[in-house]
Amino acid sequence: MKRIIRSMFSVLGVVAITALMASPAFAQDTESPSDVENFQGTAYNGALQLTWDAATDDTGIVGYYVHYGVETVDEAGETYDDFQDAGNVTEYSLTGLDNDTEYFLSVVAFDAEDNESMRWAEEISLTPTESAGDYSDSEAPTVSGAEALNNVEVRVVFSEAVVLPSEDAQDAFQIEDDDLLEPLVVTAAVMDDEDGSGASVILTTEEQVGGATYTLTVGVEVEDNTGNPINSGTSDTAIFTGSGEAMAATDDVEPELVSAEVVDNANIKVEFTEAIVLNIDPSENFMIVEEDDVTSILTVLGVELVANSDGVEDAAAMITTAPQSEVSYVVTAVEVEDESGNEVAAAKSSALFDGIAAEEDDVADDDDADDDDDDDVVEDVDA
Repeated sequence: MKRIIRSMFSVLGVVAITALMASPAFAQDTESPSDVENFQGTAYNGALQLTWDAATDDTGIVGYYVHYGVETVDEAGETYDDFQDAGNVTEYSLTGLDNDTEYFLSVVAFDAEDNESMRWAEEISLTPTESAGDYSDSEAPTVSGAEALNNVEVRVVFSEAVVLPSEDAQDAFQIEDDDLLEPLVVTAAVMDDEDGSGASVILTTEEQVGGATYTLTVGVEVEDNTGNPINSGTSDTAIFTGSGEAMAATDDVEPELVSAEVVDNANIKVEFTEAIVLNIDPSENFMIVEEDDVTSILTVLGVELVANSDGVEDAAAMITTAPQSEVSYVVTAVEVEDESGNEVAAAKSSALFDGIAAEEDDVADDDDADDDDDDDVVEDVDA
């Protein structure tokens, strides 16, 4: 039996601290729900159907976390690759899975204080296959919860992957201020790109009132992957608190390489429109070739970020090269990004510069160095 036993120290510590509190007003629910029993599943074409017996808790079960991954978990401290909040149900389906891949799964119950079962349910393994047939899902999706991300965005989490209406998706979501009984207008609704399970939606709203209580209602236009709509009046609502925090500004502007200037025979300065980020080996971020012969490469020996001519730190690269020839070169930025992860666009990633020969003093110094070496050889021979 593969079970993960949670540390008793933290639980006993919380109980001891609670016992020391004189006033009942500070009492906190620290009792864990019972372990989930009879965890079973059936594999289908790209999907798994899971069932389990209801757990119990002194204050009531709020929901279940289904943990799953492609590696077994049989040691304390290990975790699965992913998990889903299944809501307060005893039957749940995972869809969009890879066929012929073995998945390992377990489940725990949690209460309102997010106390979880002391042990995960006994692990099971299932492998979806095309020949297993399609999963027939007759259970409607439910709203698991909602959370304000900032004063104009709300994340809505469902019990399973959902599909939004192809047009005017925002109209499927209604939000009302519980105190003022006034609507909070939803202006956009899109799938949450950061949730690979497809069970989360990001709503854009009018500006919320920080601390206000809102009730979200989802319409029947929202369906799961098998076409089951949200049941109106049944688990189609969620309550969340408005945020007073402004949404962070997003940067989707690509940096541009604007110029390349020769400093000397072995250095050039390449400027960008904004600060950039380079690879661990920054010499890989720049390619320099002769304009008339792209097979003739000028080796990049080192790169250092400096301020550009507008004084913006890290918006220029001082590139040390092998000695240049008196020809025209093209320098190209390769996979150079700004601090928000926007990569330099291909059309704005190159610039021309004219190479210069080494100064005569440098050549003379090299000749003197050679003469000194010859003198040393003579002296050694005489000796």
